[in-house]
Amino acid sequence: MPGLSVRIYQFDPSPCNFPPAKVPVLPRFSLHSLSFGWGDSKPSVFAQEEVQHFVRGRYALLEAFRSAGIGPGGALLAPAYHCRTMIDPAFRLGATVHLYSLTPDLRPNLDSIHDLVLRFKSPAPRALLVPHYFGFAQFLSELVAFCAEHQLLLIEDCSHSYFGQTDLGLVGSVGDYSVASPYKFFPCIEGGVLRSKNASQACTFSGKRRQAKAEASLLLQCLQDVRSPRSVPQLANENVAALDSELKRILLAGAKQPLDGLISQAAISPHYQISDEARQSAQLSRWIVRHTNISELIELRRRNFLRWLDVLRGLPNCKPLFSELPEDVVPYMFPCYIENPQEHFVLLKRLGFPLWRWDEMMLSDCQVAGTYRTHLIHLPCHQALEPAQIEWMISAFTMVMRQS
Repeated sequence: MPGLSVRIYQFDPSPCNFPPAKVPVLPRFSLHSLSFGWGDSKPSVFAQEEVQHFVRGRYALLEAFRSAGIGPGGALLAPAYHCRTMIDPAFRLGATVHLYSLTPDLRPNLDSIHDLVLRFKSPAPRALLVPHYFGFAQFLSELVAFCAEHQLLLIEDCSHSYFGQTDLGLVGSVGDYSVASPYKFFPCIEGGVLRSKNASQACTFSGKRRQAKAEASLLLQCLQDVRSPRSVPQLANENVAALDSELKRILLAGAKQPLDGLISQAAISPHYQISDEARQSAQLSRWIVRHTNISELIELRRRNFLRWLDVLRGLPNCKPLFSELPEDVVPYMFPCYIENPQEHFVLLKRLGFPLWRWDEMMLSDCQVAGTYRTHLIHLPCHQALEPAQIEWMISAFTMVMRQS
């Protein structure tokens, strides 16, 4: 455990009894998503042979942190806006975590990072963790120079950016260590990868492989996903009138609010499973990544992101975090700022709307992180969304945002 406990927001939705999401937040496996031809690829450092494979990106981060000297004798500089599994590996290693501030477009505040390096000497910071949020690559030139000056290792968190280009090269090619989460982009069940820039600093991870029986079980699960009834027919029958009636029923019934507060803690969260640290990702998941139609993945994700941009134009009570989509960006999800999360977040969840939000994070003095914790929601834009699913989400989101 770290030497000092920290204040962490804990969000408990159980009083609301939210129904399951009617649309998958991440892509599900389907046969038409596969490609067996040549030349269907986009450069990614994580497709290289030397990467190491983990069940999830959080366990790849553990090895990156360990190799960077993060632990009781070395602190981590992490962004104030983060998910719990971004800092869980540092807690697992008994490290102190210092949070740096971000700008409203989620760029690292270099002044804040510099202040932390000057203020905290024991344990001294060993590494700077920089995420490429939602598929939008960070500008790394100044950060690389800063790390060199202060003897910090740079760790790129590419969980939202399997593809992309920074000002210094491909996403994941700049940091001393870089981590990605293939399952967030590809229709595979699991996956985390770690790349070490220099062989001399490479991690020594050699995880356990799944047994043949476990691999067969995962294959059966994928085939069941292909054959199982999708939510599309159900959603296709839920026309605008039916959706409007459901929303009115929810409003009349009223709703309990989620529980939200601060706790003192310096332990890993329930999302972090120690038993998964020493395991490699399934061979099936890696096979799916290698044989996914990359061109289609990119085209559809970008198309769906642009569709959300269109929807939000003129819509009250919300705005996109990014108002345009640069050519080299392959989006992970669509980040949307909502003005009234206490009402609108709950309404969306009660409708079974698929969305995520980082509402559990460490307390910091970063105003952006404090606001985005509840106001910034993550909307699906992945390649496996069916037209009926997209239209239902747009109708539901529009109706909720128009509620005053």
